[in-house]
Amino acid sequence: MPDSPFKNAPDDKDAPMSLGRRLGVAPEPGAQPGTQPAHGIPRNAAEQSFFGPNMLGDSRANIELDYFKLPVSIAVITWGALAWDPGNLPLVCDDHEHPEDAWQEGGPELPIEFSRVAVDCRLIPVIDPEHGVPVPTMFARSRRNDLDAAITDLMRREGSTNPKRIGFVDVKENRHRAKLYQQMAEPVKEWAREHQVDCVIWAELPSNFKDHTGRDFSVDNAVTYLADLPKDLKEQAKEYMDRNPACVDTPLRAKLREEGWPEAAPRWQRRY
Repeated sequence: MPDSPFKNAPDDKDAPMSLGRRLGVAPEPGAQPGTQPAHGIPRNAAEQSFFGPNMLGDSRANIELDYFKLPVSIAVITWGALAWDPGNLPLVCDDHEHPEDAWQEGGPELPIEFSRVAVDCRLIPVIDPEHGVPVPTMFARSRRNDLDAAITDLMRREGSTNPKRIGFVDVKENRHRAKLYQQMAEPVKEWAREHQVDCVIWAELPSNFKDHTGRDFSVDNAVTYLADLPKDLKEQAKEYMDRNPACVDTPLRAKLREEGWPEAAPRWQRRY
């Protein structure tokens, strides 16, 4: 019987490579017992790290650990312009031509007031623990299942480059970011549990009324500010406030609704 072609000595360079060596699970010829193969692949399952840098030795080795995170359900809450103009924010909605239909009433109550001056002089509603009153918000489900991605979506929609301008609660991980009003974190987490969502995100824009007007915010000071706006800016401010969700009924909005929008007083009568 002729000699088997596999009968070569282990250190014979011309010997056919064994299946174990081809798969990288057998030591190279001459290797000391107990050492790993030169390829860096573990000898057995106990030594394998499936998420290690040499996993499978191909491009799949670059898969990030985030890929293996379990998906989460995320709600976005709003009390302002997002309710009628969500833009490209990826929300769960049956009617893609009307993404604003994604919003539902019954979001968590937050202290809101129209105490931020926008670049075009409108007063916009923001979280304001000092001057706001608890009002219901609106909510919608995000199509994202990753919190960081959902935060980036909302950050871009708000025209911000700072993710810290987006607040969140994460029920699964028991963490939150609520810089404007720390006390809101636990009630929002409870709301999330009741609505079976894992995370909730929102925009965190602070009041800036005093910075822009030089006066502390109050309902009367806000009315005076609006009265002094040029006619076109005042009409724009009124249209914006009227479009906000009806549930966001703050003291300023209630006063304007009951007494009507103010006309500018003669300058000699103006008092601040």
